[in-house]
Amino acid sequence: APSDPEYPRVGAMIDYYLAEEPAGELTLEILDASGKLVRAFSSEGPGGEEAGGEPRWTRAGFEGVVTPRLPKDAGMHRFIWDLRYPGAWAAEPRRAGSYGPLAAPGTYQARLSVGDWSRTRSFEVLIDPRVAEDGVTQEDLEAQLAFNLRLVDMMSDARKAAQRVGSVREELEKRTAEIEDRDVSNRAQRLDLQLASVEAQLVTEQGRYPQPMLIEQLGYLYGMTSGADQKLGADAYARFHELTAEFSGHVAEIERLLTTDLAELNGLLRDRGIAPVTAPMSGSPR
Repeated sequence: APSDPEYPRVGAMIDYYLAEEPAGELTLEILDASGKLVRAFSSEGPGGEEAGGEPRWTRAGFEGVVTPRLPKDAGMHRFIWDLRYPGAWAAEPRRAGSYGPLAAPGTYQARLSVGDWSRTRSFEVLIDPRVAEDGVTQEDLEAQLAFNLRLVDMMSDARKAAQRVGSVREELEKRTAEIEDRDVSNRAQRLDLQLASVEAQLVTEQGRYPQPMLIEQLGYLYGMTSGADQKLGADAYARFHELTAEFSGHVAEIERLLTTDLAELNGLLRDRGIAPVTAPMSGSPR
């Protein structure tokens, strides 16, 4: 209703004026106090949660990160950075890069650029005084951010690993239908079962009351450690190390299956005039 109060969006409000619409791409980069890129926005970006196409995730890149498009038409603009780093990679464009960790209090810079022209302005992100009164310190929030950035990276890697395994299994299914040699067919099916076993450790199966697997466990930990400004407890770090060790084991098994077993199977397929099964590069989405 018109009489309802209007609250400003949470974030850093960055105002800029363009006398005329620039011919080239307009970019806005958020940098931390050391000059390291935190987040980037572009007039040619995907444009909010309706971004389409295959996501290509980078730490602060434009492509595949759920992010608003930077307006570049003539006139005054107010752009709001939501104080978040990019979140984890996801196969679904609407989820890719969303809900990243909140920036820690400190000095940041906003750099607006088009062509050879650029301007940089500094601003401060302040600690919530209620959080400070509860005893949470700057060091606590910096440690929380560092932890969650590492966790985001692992979530991305785990999702990509599951995507990679799923891609190989799809191709294996197609090749198996072309194989007439029973021994080779059995070998392909055996490899598929081994990959399915690893995939089942990463991805929670559908159904009522399923057991959460590694990717969902990482998401749960991230939700617990990123939902509020806090000093993380020792249990969060201990759980992270447990999940890191578990994921490392799964990655080693995937590499073994795809570099040894799959290579042997592909040799047999080539001998029989059947196209080999291709596997995406390690760490790359399908």
